[in-house]
Amino acid sequence: MNTLIMKYKQIVALTSLLAITANVKATPTNEELYGMILDLKKEVSESKTREKDLHANLDKANAELGAAKKQLGALPKTELIVTAVKQLDEIKKDEPPKIPNIKEGFSVSAGALYVKPITDDYLEDEVNYDPGFQVSTDYQAKNNWDYALKFKRFQSTTNIYSSYSYSPYTLNYNVLDLEIGKQITLSDNTSLRISGGLRSAIINEKNNHHNTYNYNSTYYSNFYSEGANFWGIGPRITADPTWKPFGNNFRVFGSVSGSFLMGQRNDTYSNSHYSESERHTDTIGMLDAGSGFGYTIKTNSTDIDLKTGYQLERWINKNNGNVFSGYHGAYGTIAIKY
Repeated sequence: MNTLIMKYKQIVALTSLLAITANVKATPTNEELYGMILDLKKEVSESKTREKDLHANLDKANAELGAAKKQLGALPKTELIVTAVKQLDEIKKDEPPKIPNIKEGFSVSAGALYVKPITDDYLEDEVNYDPGFQVSTDYQAKNNWDYALKFKRFQSTTNIYSSYSYSPYTLNYNVLDLEIGKQITLSDNTSLRISGGLRSAIINEKNNHHNTYNYNSTYYSNFYSEGANFWGIGPRITADPTWKPFGNNFRVFGSVSGSFLMGQRNDTYSNSHYSESERHTDTIGMLDAGSGFGYTIKTNSTDIDLKTGYQLERWINKNNGNVFSGYHGAYGTIAIKY
């Protein structure tokens, strides 16, 4: 609009200038002046039409804004809050789970075992709980990958008595695990660690039998010893779910794993007269499960992780040559993460 007025003023000024300087330049004809006036009127009319349309659109926008304000004002404030919370929940559902912030670095762990071997039926009631230990070291890498090396050992010695025999039973259990794991986030307070690797086991067991009996008022005794020494190695897979019920450093965890070991077993037998040994290939499946709870104490430089739980392991031996077939019991560990 301002532009058109300025053009109109320029035409008027030009006309006056032409009238004054008629002696220098030729005066425009009446037809040319009339045409210039018609063009100016046309531009002014079109400008007024555009201005009218702009006012109409502005009035429409103001009406819609007033209706929206009126509608919002009619809703209770609590309903507005509930609606906003629901919309935020819908947005969160579409978002991928957050990756837990696992600190990168090394950690070392040590703990105690208190377990009871699972043996043949005739020994089961006699075998007691015995102490043991387990140690591990691992490296927490980027993207929640980790690499761990774990060692577990316990020894059980049981003296079995009866009216005519005395049988000491000895078991040495040694297991070494190498794992590569990945932490997977399932929700804000649940996660699952999947790992794979190798397990190596050395299991030595020996049962010494001392028998005494009476024959025709004469006491006789004999002695014989049975042993089974196994060594094997094979693949291992593990699934460790974790749940943080309070959303803090306290957690409840579980563990399920399976191993398939291939190796050799050396069976021995000896008495007071002779001895024999037989070595052959053996395959053993190992299934173990456990559960427990833990708590992490975080500091600026290190994290201290406390954990306790229960574990059970069973052996599936194809040749059934071992007296030992697993163990169960409690454990507790303390780990320091750098």
